[in-house]
Amino acid sequence: MSGRAIVFYITFFAMLMGAAGCTDPHPMTGRYKGVQENIPGIYSYIELKNDRKGIWETEIDFISFKWEIRNSEIRFHTETGRVIHGRLIPDGFNIEIPNLGTMVFLRQAP
Repeated sequence: MSGRAIVFYITFFAMLMGAAGCTDPHPMTGRYKGVQENIPGIYSYIELKNDRKGIWETEIDFISFKWEIRNSEIRFHTETGRVIHGRLIPDGFNIEIPNLGTMVFLRQAP
């Protein structure tokens, strides 16, 4: 193989790898703040990352998860194997938590 062919293939491969890494962000990526009126003094944030991973941050814990959208539902797959279901709303999503009720998360930043 000639030197020009090797340079061509290396350049072509590098361009393919670069194109594969450039994906448009998902419309749901961003930071969401919990706005629970029934739980004063407790803060809760969820960050959805473009790689479909995320973190749920509260005053007492950090929970890592993977997320997906199915129709009008958002699903959080935790590292322990649980799946938490939420419903999409215009500015964020709701999550039903047993013994706490509905938690509302509104988009804060992209």
